[in-house]
Amino acid sequence: YRLPKTIEDDIHIIPHGNYEMYPNDRSGDSPINVYTPSEGICYLHFGSIKPYKGTVELAETFLEVARDEDRLIVAGRQSDEDYTTELKSIVSDDPRITLRLGYVENRAFQYYADAADIVALPYQNIFTSGVAHLSLSFGLPVLGPKMGCLPETVPDQAGILYDSDELKDSLIEARSFDYDTA
Repeated sequence: YRLPKTIEDDIHIIPHGNYEMYPNDRSGDSPINVYTPSEGICYLHFGSIKPYKGTVELAETFLEVARDEDRLIVAGRQSDEDYTTELKSIVSDDPRITLRLGYVENRAFQYYADAADIVALPYQNIFTSGVAHLSLSFGLPVLGPKMGCLPETVPDQAGILYDSDELKDSLIEARSFDYDTA
């Protein structure tokens, strides 16, 4: 007698791979040229600029809690003109925030990763995140909400995961994160 086949028999979980195939090769000029002070935290928000990724919320919260020596780099292709206009108006006069809007070449990520201390991914809604995997592959900690793939992808020593209403506290917590063990 055979037990009836169940849906579980057809499901296989395959872990997401890493991006360690991208060499950390700094030949050529850096495309970013961002001043990052030796003190303070440099947050990086990388990838397509879309409302569900929380870019505007990140910029607003950064402006609320950042110290003079902190920096935020936002790099990626914009897809929503109105959303991008809102983002630009929020950050327009603050020299601590650098916007690099447009397509970012794959090989350029290493320069952003080298400038940053932590990648901020304040998703409003998320299932999976290639940026989180890419960041971890470069040894860069991830700050993001406890949703989607992030709880399984980002171990405690590799980043800061927060409840959806705690972005402000998490940006502050990043100041005391142990970057040496990430």
